[in-house]
Amino acid sequence: MNLEIIRKFGEWQEKLYLETGDSDGLIGFESEDGKMIINPFKSECFRYDVNPIKYYGKEKIQEFWEQIISKK
Repeated sequence: MNLEIIRKFGEWQEKLYLETGDSDGLIGFESEDGKMIINPFKSECFRYDVNPIKYYGKEKIQEFWEQIISKK
């Protein structure tokens, strides 16, 4: 898993979401409180920078990474 690629990908998805308001087709995972996470380096509200592994857990970040590399 490459955290720098995950960071860049998450930033790109966040920008796209904030510009369009549409999350269809974006890669993500569900947080413990049921929110779709499209940038794991941000909190669910996008206001706070977080350490993705500590905040969401290694398994969720690995799942996110696998979704990125499996897209064609």
